[in-house]
Amino acid sequence: MIPKQLQKEVFRFILVKKMEKIPIEKDWQNTSNYLYNDPRLIEHISTGNYGVATGYGNLIVIDFDDKKLQEKTIPNLPTTFTTMSGGGLLHKWFIVDDPQTIKIMDSNKNTLADIQGKGKQVIGPGSTHPNGNKYVVFDDSEIATINISEIKALFSDYILPKRDKLRTFQTSEVVKEIKSKINIPELLGLFRVNTNKNPTDCPMHSSKGGKCLSYKDDLWYCFHCEKGGDVFNLVMEKEGIDFLNAKNWFIDKYKIDVKETRPTLKITNYLENVNEFYKFQPFFYDKAGIFWFWNRTDKKWEMVDDVDVMNSIDDELEFGGETVTSGIKSNYLESFKRVGRKHKPKEAPTRWIQFKDKAFSLRSKNIYKVTPDYFFTNPIPWDIGETADTPTIDKLFSEWVGKKRLKDLYEFIAYCCYRDYPIQVLFCIFGHGRNGKTSFINIIDKFLGEHNTCTTDLDLIAGKNKSRFETIRLYKKLACFMGETNFSILENSSILKRLVGGDKIGYEVKRAGLFDDKNYAKIIIASNSLPSSEDTSEGFYRRWHIIEFNNEFPEGKDVSLTIPEGEFNNLAKKVIEILPSLLERGKFSNMGSIEDRKMRYVMASNPLPYFIQQFCYLNPDGYIRYSKFYHFYTQYLKRIKRRIIGKKEFSRVLINEGLENRRTSKDGEVDYYVEGVQFKKNEQNLPDLPDFQELSFNSMSIGLNYDFRKSGKSSKKCSQNEQKGSQNEKTVPDDILIELIEDAKEGKI
Repeated sequence: MIPKQLQKEVFRFILVKKMEKIPIEKDWQNTSNYLYNDPRLIEHISTGNYGVATGYGNLIVIDFDDKKLQEKTIPNLPTTFTTMSGGGLLHKWFIVDDPQTIKIMDSNKNTLADIQGKGKQVIGPGSTHPNGNKYVVFDDSEIATINISEIKALFSDYILPKRDKLRTFQTSEVVKEIKSKINIPELLGLFRVNTNKNPTDCPMHSSKGGKCLSYKDDLWYCFHCEKGGDVFNLVMEKEGIDFLNAKNWFIDKYKIDVKETRPTLKITNYLENVNEFYKFQPFFYDKAGIFWFWNRTDKKWEMVDDVDVMNSIDDELEFGGETVTSGIKSNYLESFKRVGRKHKPKEAPTRWIQFKDKAFSLRSKNIYKVTPDYFFTNPIPWDIGETADTPTIDKLFSEWVGKKRLKDLYEFIAYCCYRDYPIQVLFCIFGHGRNGKTSFINIIDKFLGEHNTCTTDLDLIAGKNKSRFETIRLYKKLACFMGETNFSILENSSILKRLVGGDKIGYEVKRAGLFDDKNYAKIIIASNSLPSSEDTSEGFYRRWHIIEFNNEFPEGKDVSLTIPEGEFNNLAKKVIEILPSLLERGKFSNMGSIEDRKMRYVMASNPLPYFIQQFCYLNPDGYIRYSKFYHFYTQYLKRIKRRIIGKKEFSRVLINEGLENRRTSKDGEVDYYVEGVQFKKNEQNLPDLPDFQELSFNSMSIGLNYDFRKSGKSSKKCSQNEQKGSQNEKTVPDDILIELIEDAKEGKI
């Protein structure tokens, strides 16, 4: 029964299958949803799950995924209607002024909580979690009302705009002296703001809850008025003055000694001023229409937009915001383009790997100083160690994948450092929870540096929900992490092939333009399932290098945090030792043949061919009831810990195997039947019974296309080959078979 707190006309509900979280009907966000008293919803709830569409009635739900963050945050939230998910963590329900959807992630890109707002849904209490536990009411209070800005401020450590996105002033000696003497808490106190709490009130407006402004010593941000910055921004906003007057405000109040050395510049001397700006801030403008600024601290070129350009010249030459006028702004941007095009740096050699402010040549072994003369964009934030000894990392890698595949993980990391894609594969680290996948990703992310990595979803790149703007996230990155796949059929494999194939791809920048360039961000997919692919070509399968993380470990802290910092410097040494031989060899140590890679992908995505081979034989006159076939196959998937597919996908892969599913009459019963196949002997060895044995590699053949079926062999002949396998099938070569058997014994397949 739907709780009384949710029985309101403004809320909407959706139909969800029992023990699942995915809505049954399409367009549930807009049309396929129901009032709490709709007879269809009430009937469905008696046997299935239901979801609550957030956003309706300004409803949001804070969905916690991390217990520590939950314990830290809840004391600062008002009492409200609360439910507990089947996983044991809480859902806090609120009515807000703006039902935004926000993801709360830590620095390692792990999800800690989701603020589910417009366009999202939360499973309602009384439903059944996939693990069998019930969603229950934890606090029966009424749903509280709160400003969304106060909620965002509570999570400011995770969603505060990055420092480089907040306008700050860091130019003249006077500015530096002011910022060294006055901090944000002191200035807030001067404006009579209570600094005993954080978040606190914003001095620019009144606030019902008084918890919308978050601050540190040098930065502040208000989630209500969406303004922030340093001490200058705070004075400018509070006093309603420009930068020059704010600087004078500090000079007068704090008796700052003024000793300016830069000559006064006339704002309309556009080219002259831009050339003067270049002396302090190297920049260039490429033919794709992108501005690049040299970052003196990190020793790299980084993309900036028009706003960054104008803010920078304002700050550096101290024009105090006068460039905001459209005519002046337009003339400056044109001047930046002309001057910037003349200062394009030389391309950094591909075989130079940058570590901090040094570039190591893989060819000559020489080390060069990094300067803006070369187009460096990917500094790895570690020094090159004296040795390549990494005992802690060795131990972790061995526990995750075994000593046999230890080298694969190091080769993964080394290849990520290379700004090209000569070995045309994407990496998939595959396995169920608590097996080291996330920790391995964290190690890569920490070693490469977060500025060199990005995250996206496979379906945004190549699925039904693909976005034309998504590829720009990969531009000039070393690695791209993709998480759990959330769609069933891979429908556009061509973009994946081009991402890893050394071909040019299209990049599109919002409100800018489209340009072509090669991708060198290594694609790394960490998942416990892979989608079935409509592309079954050799060209698709050969691009997958799958490594299985099959060992499960107890819950606890992230073991990657136990690695001494010095080992990352030694890992840099290991990388430059591995890369030359890896590039010369042109392949990874344990990739296996294309047929082997194909088998591993099929087993990871939808191993129906192997199920048929193990438990069925093909018979033109045979048949199996569709519901029974689907039932036994899903039990098989559970047993081998693979993704449970839906009936729609099951029907599609049956067609791919040449099997027909149609409604007909068999033995006097009308139903859907799969024709051309039947179970072996009897059903006593099928997957949901106690004596079911997992896939036996001793008698397994790899003929994915089942040539014997297509050759028109009789059912009698098929029956004779039931135990031996068809004469026309391609059997696994002995060396691969031995390896598969060993892997099966070790639980790696």
